[in-house]
Amino acid sequence: MDSVTAKPMQERTFGQFARVLVDIDLLQPLRYKLLVERKGFAFFVDIDYEHIPDFCNNCKIIGHHIENCKRWNKEEEVKANQDNNTKKKLPSDPKPVFVQ
Repeated sequence: MDSVTAKPMQERTFGQFARVLVDIDLLQPLRYKLLVERKGFAFFVDIDYEHIPDFCNNCKIIGHHIENCKRWNKEEEVKANQDNNTKKKLPSDPKPVFVQ
């Protein structure tokens, strides 16, 4: 451990916590547990994130969620239009067939 992580930044009644600043690749899913391995044993540490920015998984832009993504909505509209165009269209007024 270095001097930054050696002393806890915050203590709670059920343990000690360290606050660290890390760079996160937002293209990867966030981890909420970290496996710490020591000689003879291993344990999981819970990860708490503070101030996570809004991030869109569709366009990969920080600042909004996928529900508000303009690109997602446009892609959905295009896909819906393509689905509607590929379906067989029945004529609205079928031609009558006369049998003798």
